[in-house]
Amino acid sequence: MNFGLIHSVWTVLLFVLFIGIIVWAWSAKRKPRFDEAARLPLEDEDSHLLPLSQSEEKRAQRATARLPLPLGRGNEGEGSGRGEEGKQHG
Repeated sequence: MNFGLIHSVWTVLLFVLFIGIIVWAWSAKRKPRFDEAARLPLEDEDSHLLPLSQSEEKRAQRATARLPLPLGRGNEGEGSGRGEEGKQHG
């Protein structure tokens, strides 16, 4: 088999795969599922979450309070990670 025949067969296979994906995506059977997925960003994010008990809420607050702060954010002075060239004069 020469390279031209392999290239042609590969091109035909990819084209058939592409057409198959198009048919699958545009089939009427899948429309309700895709419509539901399209509405997901517009729905309330927390509607599926259960409310936390008071002990779980305190535990979550303690866990987030222990998270380290990122270094080099803002102009907090010498520890900001900026040299003389990064300072704004005004």
